Amino acid sequence: MFSPDGKLLATASIDQTIKTWDSQSGQEQLTLKGHKGAIQDFAFSPDGRRLASACGDSSVILWDLQNGDQRLVLRHGQPVLGVAFSPDGKRIATASRTIRLWDADDGQEVLTLKGHTGAIRSVAFSADGGRLLSTSVDKTARIWDASPVPQKLVRVRKSLTAIDYPAGWALTGSNRDGFEMGVDRAVHRNAEFASRAGLV
Repeated sequence: MFSPDGKLLATASIDQTIKTWDSQSGQEQLTLKGHKGAIQDFAFSPDGRRLASACGDSSVILWDLQNGDQRLVLRHGQPVLGVAFSPDGKRIATASRTIRLWDADDGQEVLTLKGHTGAIRSVAFSADGGRLLSTSVDKTARIWDASPVPQKLVRVRKSLTAIDYPAGWALTGSNRDGFEMGVDRAVHRNAEFASRAGLV
């Protein structure tokens, strides 16, 4: 795989390492060691300074291509088959049985997308970073909303006897002081809504 500026090549080997090479001279630049399984996929960041690698050991490692250091290790819980950077380089998408989105700076998980019934083989961001495309061994491709949906809190002063909600909203909790209305917008076109009442 070429880096975005075309100056580097990256290759993965059965010895569980990734090597980077000068694309003009063919000289080896770095050997990245740390995975404990077969490397399934890797991706350069848009600025070419980092590389994310997905592995069958259930991890994704974010590498600093200036010195070969590990900047982050993301634990997925299952073998990771695909990885992609958002166009702005701020998020990383990883594909396993689910898709997870991570903050590329601090490694915080920001979104989990569920819906495929089989292993997800690949994932890619749209050009504006707002959507994700995934393909799976379940013989489907899905388009997802890649934007985390913020929670909103709505409180009422009087007792509730009934509740209704417009498309994209769901009741997520309640207590004697009112109820909490959380945005539970569909994250993909086939998403199902679920609400939990429990009014007291």
